[in-house]
This record gives sequence, structure tokens and C-alpha cells, in this order.
Amino acid sequence: MEKDLIEGCAAGNEQCWEKLISYVYPKARKVAMGILRDSHLAEDVVQNSLVKLMRSLNTLQNPASFDAWLNRLVKNEAYMTLRLGKSEFPGELFDSDAPVNSIYPPDISESVAFQAELVKAVRKLPLEHREVIVFHELQGYKMHEIARMLEIPLGTVKSRLYRARENLRAELESFDITIKKGRVKMSEKPIEELLYDYIEGFLNAEDSAKLEEKIAADPELRTKLNRQRSFVRVLHRITGKIAMSAAEIAEQMSRVKEALEDYRYTQKTTVYESEGKQVQRVELAYKKPDLHRLEYSHPYLGNVIAVAGDKEMTVLSLDDKIATIQQFTEGGLADFMFQYPVLIETLSQNGTVTLLNKEVVNEKTCYHLVFSQEAPMLKDREMLSHVWIEENTWFPMLEEYYDVDGNLLMKKEVENLNMNAGLEQSYFTLEIPEDFTIDRSTSEGAPQMRTVSMKEAAEEVGFDLYIIPENEKLTLHNVSLIYFQGNPVVLQNYHQAGQSVPYLTMTQSIVEHSSIPPGYELEEVMVGDEKGDYMKMEVPGVKGMVFLEKDGIHLAVGGMMEKEENLRLAEQLKRAGV
Repeated sequence: MEKDLIEGCAAGNEQCWEKLISYVYPKARKVAMGILRDSHLAEDVVQNSLVKLMRSLNTLQNPASFDAWLNRLVKNEAYMTLRLGKSEFPGELFDSDAPVNSIYPPDISESVAFQAELVKAVRKLPLEHREVIVFHELQGYKMHEIARMLEIPLGTVKSRLYRARENLRAELESFDITIKKGRVKMSEKPIEELLYDYIEGFLNAEDSAKLEEKIAADPELRTKLNRQRSFVRVLHRITGKIAMSAAEIAEQMSRVKEALEDYRYTQKTTVYESEGKQVQRVELAYKKPDLHRLEYSHPYLGNVIAVAGDKEMTVLSLDDKIATIQQFTEGGLADFMFQYPVLIETLSQNGTVTLLNKEVVNEKTCYHLVFSQEAPMLKDREMLSHVWIEENTWFPMLEEYYDVDGNLLMKKEVENLNMNAGLEQSYFTLEIPEDFTIDRSTSEGAPQMRTVSMKEAAEEVGFDLYIIPENEKLTLHNVSLIYFQGNPVVLQNYHQAGQSVPYLTMTQSIVEHSSIPPGYELEEVMVGDEKGDYMKMEVPGVKGMVFLEKDGIHLAVGGMMEKEENLRLAEQLKRAGV
């Protein structure tokens, strides 16, 4: 290998990196494939090997020994992959049903020390993670067999196996066969490694902010960052790896959506609960610039069709023969309707996002994104969300939300997606049958919801807000403000520890703001010493709601709990700061 080329790479010259990686990549892949016999694992091994090459290239004393040094680097990386049963690439969900260790056992002469360390690491895993890793990797059971034995969903097995392998990787990644190195915590990683994780988006928001402060204050660190960026750009170009931040993904989704003329699809939402699951299907359609249509069937509301534009919304309750028409003098409905790029921005606000490789979902090639979010009140525990985005349309085809124990809580699937289908204007106009009762209303504009702090919300509504006491082990996740007939309404979402979907939702205002949809019946109940009403809903994510008035404040409290628990929580309400 030419000395000038190596020196140019060490200096961050992108042309030198282009030449070096083009030379190295096919050789490294051939070595990795010879050991692993799996193209996906081989790609990950090559990726990790080239990153390590970049970090340690300046330690190479003799350029003539470059090929031998590279060969050793790739082999070490491949053997580590065999021992762990997965690659070191962060965040990958390994779906193979074949336990890697049973197919390609490591060389015995190298593995004695490693096996002892592996046993220690497995013993540290939580029980639910330990059992799936033992069943799969050591006893050779396939994932669907483990799901049947443990009586849990297949998705839960995959998630637990993923978490177990991630924990093992963290425990063992610094282990060396010949020299047993000390453990390296995230905060103690070498700066070059932190910079790479920062560029790839593997750092959480807090660590990224801290690193950015250091980079801003250190010119030498900025130079190192730029050198690494040059390398990463070339690496991604040659290996075909995708590297985009959550903001860049949302921006790309927005650009594609702006170019759309129309789309139509069915969304299937499944909520998993201890007693079973609830499934609901909704058909949605959109036509540029601001026409929307949705159709759904509800156990209480029956069959419903709604169309909306920027100035008017019409809802037909087919079973009750009621047509509700609401007009907006100031428009704004288009901003209130679902905007799918917001999904990515919302999920990435409080967590770390990793863009993985492409996968096929419902016969469509998709980008797989993993969102990792720390669980309030649970130290070192994380909740995971997975989103698969179709590669050409950038449309979210599948969403999965897990708790900290790897249990699947909710899944949203898109079916029959059809874009730029030439939907006619008439499809977004409803003919109201003669035997329907018409209910008309007018308001200044459609509800506009925005996220605020508790202090901002209290100042806008003009009273001390009601909250759920902290001893209820519920965490206030977010506060939003929406206007109803010109009056502010505060919405609070509470999550249970380790849950990624709301457990309880509460709204409050000085005006009665909860419109009871046709088809629902109210049951008079007692909330402590006060009278209230209970409405059974049984829709995905909401079993019922309690309505009551306290000190002139109208409240609605409900969510995923049963009626008795709903009433108990409503009784526990107290004013913030009291």
C-alpha cells in the first residue's frame, strides 16, 4: 500500500479515502463471507472493520503490511460476530431462526476465556431476556417455537432476543482473547469512537448535546469531526449503507408528500392487552391541496364516513342517519389533519433513532428505523418503537411499539397503499340522503393543537390545573393546548413506567368541551362525593371516559384502564402545587 495514500487518509482527504476503501471493500467482504457465509452479517462485519481501520490507520508503521493487517482485522471482527450470534452494528434486529453459534462454532483454542466471560454476562441478563437467549442460542430452538413454549407473541420473542444481544454486546465488546481489557463505559469511550457514533446518530440527545458543546469549544475536535465525516461519506457511498438523521428523514418525507397529488390506503391498528387484543381498520384518502376522507366501522358509532376540506367537514353516521356539518370561517383544517412526516419528528423528540438496513414489509422494500427512549422511573431501561418506511414513497408502512420488557403494545399496519391514483374531486363530496337528520355548526377555525409546558397551559386557561398524583406511578408525558369554540382546553397524557403508549388522558377547561358522539350512552356514576358520567368506549387504546365538574372546571379522564380503576383515578385528582 502506498505511504502517500495512507497519509492522505489519515489527514482526512476524501479522494484518498475513496481510493483506499474501493480497494479494501471487495477484499474485506470476501474474507468476511468466507467465515460467515451470510451476506447480511458479512456487510456488517465489513462496515465495523472499516470503521476500526479508520480509527487505527495512523498506528500502521509499515504500509507494506497493510493487507495482512486488514485481513487480521476483518477475521477478528467476523469471529466476534460468530461468538455473539450477531454483528456489532448497533440496533439490528436479527431475524434468523438459525442459532449462529450452533452452525459455526468458534475455534476451541480461542474460546475458553471468552466462554467464561459469556456465562457471566448471560447471568446478568433479566430473566425474560436470559431465557430467550438460552433457548435460541444454546439450545437451538427457533423463535416461533420459543413463542409457543413461553406463550408470548413472536414479536415479543424477537424484541427480547434483540435486547439480550444488545446487552451481551455491551458487556463483551471490549473483551479480547489474548488481553482481557477493562470495561469501557459510554462516557469513557475514546473521542474518535464518540465522534463516529455522533455522525451515525447512535448517541442519545443528552450525549449529543454534551459532545456538541465540546466540539464548539475545541478547533482540533472540529478538525477530527470533519475528517471522520469525509471517511463516513465515502464508506456509505461504497458500501451502500444509508445514513440519515431523524430530521433529514422527516424532511425527505415532507418533500415527497408535497409532490403527491393524492393517496389512499387502509390502516389497521392493533392494541394488545392482557385479556386479548383490539383491532380497528380505517380507510383514509387525501387529494392535494387539502381534501381528506376517512371511513371506519365502530362498535358503538357504527359505520362512519367523513370528508373534510380547509373550510368544511361533513360526517355521516350511517347507522344513526345523522349528518354533521361543521364550517370554518378561517380555515386551518389541513393543518389539523394527519401529516405523516410528523410521526418521525414526534418519535425522535425524546429518544435516539437508528436507521437500519432495508427490509421487505407487505411486499414493499422499506427502511427500518428503531427509536429508543429511556423509561421514566426505571433506571437503565428503554422502550423501543420500530417504523418501516417505504423506500420510494417514504410512507410509514408499519409501526410497532414495545414496553421495556419487550412486550408488543400496539401495531399499525398500512394496507393497499395507492399513490397518485387520480382520485376524483367527487370522491371527497358526500351526498346526504333525504332521510338523514342534519346538524350544522360554524366555528372560527379548526382546532389547532400545540405542545406547551404546565406553566404555559395554566397561564393560558387562567386556573391551576388538575393533575394525577405522583404516587399513582404514572408519569406526565406531555401537555397540549387546543381551542374549542374559542376557549382553551388542556390535554395531558400520562404513561405508566416503561410503557410507550398513553395509559391515561385527561382534558380540562372552564367550558364543557367534551362532545358525546352519537351512539354512545352515558352512565351516571359517583366520583367520590361528586356526581359524574361514565362513557364506555372500547376502542383501541381507550376503554372508557369519566366526565365530571370540580370547582367550575370541566374534566374528562380515561384511557386503557377498566371502569373501576378509571373512577378511582378520577377521584384522586388534585390541583398542581397543592
